[in-house]
Amino acid sequence: MSLINHYSTLWGLGILFALAAYFLTRGERSAKKLGALALIGVALVATWFAIRPQSGSTESATSLRAEIGQGTPVLLELQSPY
Repeated sequence: MSLINHYSTLWGLGILFALAAYFLTRGERSAKKLGALALIGVALVATWFAIRPQSGSTESATSLRAEIGQGTPVLLELQSPY
């Protein structure tokens, strides 16, 4: 199992956002600080969409079945994104 997986990435991004919110909102709040916090939030969401797990192969099942049994070895690797 990978050290950094689907859920630990979410927790890590959430903790980073909470820390940024804490440090930016303590003391007096200004529109500049809240804008920076919103920008950090957007950057973290964009990071999540960039690294989130997705389906791996675009091959159809029929093309895969056609390759199996033709005399050449076929490596099947099945993984879950979670």
